Amino acid sequence: MRIETHTALTTAPGALPLIGHSVSLLRDPLRFLNSLTGYSDLVRIRIGPLKPVLVCDPELSHQVFADDRTFDKGGPLYDRARDIMGNSLLTCPHNQHRRFRRLLQPAFTPQNYPRYASAMAHEVGRLVDSWSEGQAITVLDEMTTLAARCLTGTLFTDNTLSPEAQADLISDVKHILAGAYVRTVIPPQLARLALLSDHRYQQARKRLDATAAHIVRSYRARDAGSGDLLSIIMSIQDNPTLSEGNAQHLSNDELAKVILNFLLAGTETLANAPAWSLYLLARSPQASKRLHDEVDHVLPNGQAAGYDDQTRLPFTARVITEAMRLYPPVWITSRRTTTDTHLGRHSIPQGTIVLLSPYLIHHRPDIYPNPESFDPDRWENQQPHKPPRNAFAAFGSGARKCIGDTFSMTESTIAVATICARWHIEPLPDQNIRVTAQAVLQPKNFQARLTRRRA
Repeated sequence: MRIETHTALTTAPGALPLIGHSVSLLRDPLRFLNSLTGYSDLVRIRIGPLKPVLVCDPELSHQVFADDRTFDKGGPLYDRARDIMGNSLLTCPHNQHRRFRRLLQPAFTPQNYPRYASAMAHEVGRLVDSWSEGQAITVLDEMTTLAARCLTGTLFTDNTLSPEAQADLISDVKHILAGAYVRTVIPPQLARLALLSDHRYQQARKRLDATAAHIVRSYRARDAGSGDLLSIIMSIQDNPTLSEGNAQHLSNDELAKVILNFLLAGTETLANAPAWSLYLLARSPQASKRLHDEVDHVLPNGQAAGYDDQTRLPFTARVITEAMRLYPPVWITSRRTTTDTHLGRHSIPQGTIVLLSPYLIHHRPDIYPNPESFDPDRWENQQPHKPPRNAFAAFGSGARKCIGDTFSMTESTIAVATICARWHIEPLPDQNIRVTAQAVLQPKNFQARLTRRRA
C-alpha cells in the first residue's frame, strides 16, 4: 500500500506585522520573487490578512494551469479584475468558461487572422509614418498607443469611434490599469480607501462602461456585420445541445464586458512584447544586426510586414519570444482551490489562494542557463537544450490559456519587423531605464532617438 507523506509549507522570510509582504511586493516585486526561486517548490506569503501559496516549480505550475476545475480563477488579482471589467472570458469562474470560450473562439480561428493582420499593418504604418528623422520618442508610450489602435482597429470599424473618443478611451484604459496592481497587493481595507479617493479612476470606469454600451447598441442597429472581430462575435450562435441552460448568444451587457475585457486586458499586454523587444535589441548590437538583415531581406525598401511574412521572420519571432520570457506580459496571476487537493508533497485546503508567476519560472537558472541574458537562439528549433514547453507560460496554459496568444504574436511580429525595417532605435544617453511591475512589466523611462534606415 502506498503511503503519501505531506510536507508543511514554509513561509517566506521578511513578513511584517499586519501587512505581511505587501511592502516587498510594492517596492520591488521581481527581486522578491527571484529571492524565492531556490527556496522551495511552494512558499506561503502574506498580503495583509491573506496567506496565499506561491508556486515556484514549473511542473506544479503547469498542474495548476491544467486543472482549471480544482484551481479556479480567484484571489485578489481576479477580484480586482472583476471589479473593473465584470464577468467575462478572462475573469469568469470555471462553470461559465466553456460557454464564453465557445462563443468567442470562432473569432480567433486562422481564417480571420489575415484580416486582423491587415488592420494591424495599417495601424503600424500610420505610426511609423508619423515619426520624423531625429525625433525622440518614449517607446512604451508609442507601443501602448499602437496596441490600443490595433485593438480598436480589429475590434471595430473605423467609424465606430471618433478620433477624440478613441483618444479618450486609450487615456481611460491607461489610467485604470496604472492603479490596478497597487490595489491588488495592499490590504483590502486600504484598497477600498484608495478606490474611493481616486475620482479620476471612477470617472474613467464610468466613461469606459458608457463607451462599450454605445458600441454594442451601434452594432445591434446594423443590418450586416462588417467583418471585424466584434461583428464576428455578435454573429456567433451557441450550440443548443451544449448551452447548459444558458443564453445561446451573448447579451448586450455581456458583449460590453467582452469589449472591456479585450481593451483592458489587451492594451498593455500587446504593448509589452514590442516595447521590450525594441529595448533588448537596442542593447544588443549583434542581435539588432541579425534582425535588420532578416527584415531587409523579407521587407525590401522598408515595406510594412503582413500576415504571410511571419513565417519568413523566424529570428524576429525568437526575439519576441525571448522578450516575453524575460518580461512576460502576465508576470503573476492567481487561482483559488475549489476543493481539498494537493500539490507535490503538500496538502492544499479548499479556498486557498494559489499564486503563479511566469516571471519566476522563466528566470530559474536550472531551466534557462544564464536566465538574465538576452538570447533569442534559446528558441531555435535545432537547439539541443531548448526549454521544455511547460516552462514557458507567457500566455498561461491549459483550458484558460489566453485566447489572444496568436493575435499578440501577430501584432508583435508586424510591429517589430516594420519598425526595424524603417527606423534605427538608439537609446538616449544617461537614462535610468527600470522595470516597473504593474498590471504588466513595463520598461519605464525608455526613450530613443529615431534615425531613418536606408536598407
